[in-house]
Amino acid sequence: MSEFLLRLPDSRFSKEFLRSARLYSTALELIESRSDIAYQLLISAVETLSGSALKRFKPTEDDQIENKKNVYNTARKLGLSEAASKQLALEAAKSESWIKRKFVSFLMDNCGDELWSEDKVFLAPTRWLPDKEGFESALTQVYQARSSSTHSGERFPATAGLGTGTMLPIEAMREIDSGNPMFPPVTWFERVVQMALIKFITDDLSSPLPIAQNIE
Repeated sequence: MSEFLLRLPDSRFSKEFLRSARLYSTALELIESRSDIAYQLLISAVETLSGSALKRFKPTEDDQIENKKNVYNTARKLGLSEAASKQLALEAAKSESWIKRKFVSFLMDNCGDELWSEDKVFLAPTRWLPDKEGFESALTQVYQARSSSTHSGERFPATAGLGTGTMLPIEAMREIDSGNPMFPPVTWFERVVQMALIKFITDDLSSPLPIAQNIE
């Protein structure tokens, strides 16, 4: 740990990493009592680092056009050619910050197979946790819940608190029994964030080239 801290200033992302670590630490203080607030803090911890690490990130042109499909469709209705319509959609996409895409991409790129082993800190039945095949979908679900909470005041689903104590809330049982895709517990997401932040900064410190150049 001492060696890591002494080397940390060598990373171009040292300030962002320390800010993320502060948010992560506060989340752990609240994870057992306020899972919704802990979730928000953990998501912010990721955004703090992913925003800088993936500063120049943008999806493929096809994805950008799909994101601005309304612009493309309107241009076609007005009689523009397919090529011109696509160009307009790409131009409109330049204003996008792709925050959600950066969030998901950062976590997927920096979480290894260890994530799918048993958690020794927070214990929750495996059947309640996302699997490897559903990882991207689970991360998208997490970010969408964050947006609903931040912009509309909606609560995180009750299953977000699973694994933080010995009790199983009745609301969580109802969500589990509903048959709908289950929202990931904050205890699982805490592990995702921890692994991603540590791997990213460790790789950056050991990389002969700035890691952001490889990502961008």
